[in-house]
Amino acid sequence: MICKSDAYTYNVYHIMKAFFPSEEIKVRTEEEASHYLMVRLPDGADNADGKAGKKPQDTGWITIGEEQAAEAAGDNGDEDEERQLKYCIDTCLYHELEKRTGRSLAWGILTGVRPTKIAMQKSEEGWDREKFVPWFQREFLVSREKAELSFAIAKRERELLGQLDTADLLADCKRRYTGVARLGVEALEWKVKGLSGADIARLYVAKPNQVGAWISRAAQKIRKDFAVPK
Repeated sequence: MICKSDAYTYNVYHIMKAFFPSEEIKVRTEEEASHYLMVRLPDGADNADGKAGKKPQDTGWITIGEEQAAEAAGDNGDEDEERQLKYCIDTCLYHELEKRTGRSLAWGILTGVRPTKIAMQKSEEGWDREKFVPWFQREFLVSREKAELSFAIAKRERELLGQLDTADLLADCKRRYTGVARLGVEALEWKVKGLSGADIARLYVAKPNQVGAWISRAAQKIRKDFAVPK
C-alpha cells in the first residue's frame, strides 16, 4: 500500500486490516506518488479478476487520485480541506473494497474513535434518534443496526451521567440545608430513585401535599443557590 502522505496511512491501514484481518498489510509513503493512494489487493481477493471489460493491469489494484476524491467529495463545502480529503480517501477505499470483495463492514469506516462518543456529542447538540441514525449511516457507512445501537448506548450514558450529577448536587444540598429544605432534598433523592410522592409520604408518615411543599421549598433554594434555570 502506497500513500502520498503520512496523514492518510492510519485510517486506510485499519480499513484494509478490517477487510483482510489475516493478511500482513505493508504501508509506505511516497510524496512523489502519482495518486493519493495505491493498494495492491491480496491474491484472489478481487472479484473483478477476469471480468469482461477489465484490463489485466486494473485488476488486483485500487488507485485513488484527485478525480476519485473529487467524486467522493461531491458538493461538500468543508472548510478543512485536509480533513475532507482524508475522509474522501477513506470512503473511496471502502466503497472499492466493498465492490471488489462483495463484503461490507458493520462499523463502516470508523477507526480509532468510539461510536458512542460521536453519538453522545450529537445527542448533546439536541439530535434525536430519527436525525442521528441516517446521518451516522451515511457519514461513516455503518449498518443501521450499529447506528441505532450507538445512539441507544449514548442515550443511556447521558441518563446515567445526569443521575450522577443530580445525586452529587442533592448530596451537597443535604449537607447545607436544614429543616423543611433538607426534607425536600431527601424527598427529591427518593424521587430520583423512583419513588412516587405517595410512597415518600408513607415513608415519612406525612401527607402527600406536605411532601410537595418540602420539595417546592428545596427547589426554590437550589435554584437560588446554584442558579439552576426554572
